[in-house]
Amino acid sequence: MRLAVATLFPLLLAGADLDQLRKLDETKRLFDLRRALTETAASEPETAYYRARVHARFGQEQIAITEFREFLNTGPAEMMHRKVHQEMADAYTRLGQYRDAAAEWTALLGLIPPDDPERAEIEEGLSMWESLGDVAAQSVEFGGNVLVQARYDLLTRSIPLLVNGTKADWILDTGANLSIVSESEAKRLGLDVRNSSVHGSSGHTGKQFSTRPAVASEIRVGSARLHNVIVMVIPDHAMHFGPLGLKHLAGILGLPAIRALGSVEISANGEMRIEPGPPKTTGKPNICFNELSPIVQVYHAGRPVSMALDTGGNVSYLYPSFRDFMTPEELKELGRRRDRSNGVGGSITLESDLVRAIQFELPGKTVLLKNISLRRASTPAFDGYTEGLLGMDAMNGGFTLDFRAMQLRLD
Repeated sequence: MRLAVATLFPLLLAGADLDQLRKLDETKRLFDLRRALTETAASEPETAYYRARVHARFGQEQIAITEFREFLNTGPAEMMHRKVHQEMADAYTRLGQYRDAAAEWTALLGLIPPDDPERAEIEEGLSMWESLGDVAAQSVEFGGNVLVQARYDLLTRSIPLLVNGTKADWILDTGANLSIVSESEAKRLGLDVRNSSVHGSSGHTGKQFSTRPAVASEIRVGSARLHNVIVMVIPDHAMHFGPLGLKHLAGILGLPAIRALGSVEISANGEMRIEPGPPKTTGKPNICFNELSPIVQVYHAGRPVSMALDTGGNVSYLYPSFRDFMTPEELKELGRRRDRSNGVGGSITLESDLVRAIQFELPGKTVLLKNISLRRASTPAFDGYTEGLLGMDAMNGGFTLDFRAMQLRLD
């Protein structure tokens, strides 16, 4: 009898650990999932899926892809097959390996029934990636440490670039899933625009617009040279950010181009440096990916809070779920406001609550934000993953965005 109990106990422990991993995965608590995997005794094949997912979301896509393929060899259920192909498609896209991403979307489509509501969107996206089938994977070359001076405008800082040898000023925007240019800018730069068309939308406003993919054969940022960068071309009017009328804004450098730069440091006065070497710091990551968007973990009142990281947004704002992290004093001081949210495609007016002051702790600094909006609805793309969006008002004092260490540090 004692032998039977001793034999069963590790299995029961493993089962409990696996249940915990499933719950953390279902509730989109990626930082907690990463921590739990370092403590779990579970060894079932399903655990291997969660390990691969954490590797993929925390910047180790190449390791994750190998692990995902090994997991598929164990014969998982069809739904797990679907999850794996979607994770791999996102991982390849973040790496700039678009042909491989298209192959994963094709595999995923083969598992989705004709009447599935997700099928139409996947088919549209796949047609775009297939139109780019002749484009080699994105790559980057680094030169010496060259200082780049960013320029201030009404929204955020823009940086000087050379796109196919022509000067340009684009916003550095981690909130953009891919780089974006206006139609006139694409023509001016001589980009190779493809015929396929898909629907895009702004994460800030939900505004939709038509877009076509193009290829920039080379983009120079300081001494870094990016090759084969995918750029989405949108109508000129969609680039004016609603009533702000930023007619000078012609382009946005988004993921995966920013990610390929490795580590970007921008000082309070706009001096930007790209660090091509290995990470300078150690410690736990405070950045992970939600598909093609970075999420940063900050602390408020001693509790970890996940926020979308958006260097293209001039102000931070909060989602309804953030109420659970507010102190009684903060809730008592809430006011009302009607504000306008601007983004690619236009703007919208929102009824929001007003948070008079909120404090966030990040590595290197504690920031105090005043009079920010607590929205009454979250953005669908981040629903469940984040409690709000961290914009440039929190980073204006200078920051380092290090995708090799998966860390955001404030100066």
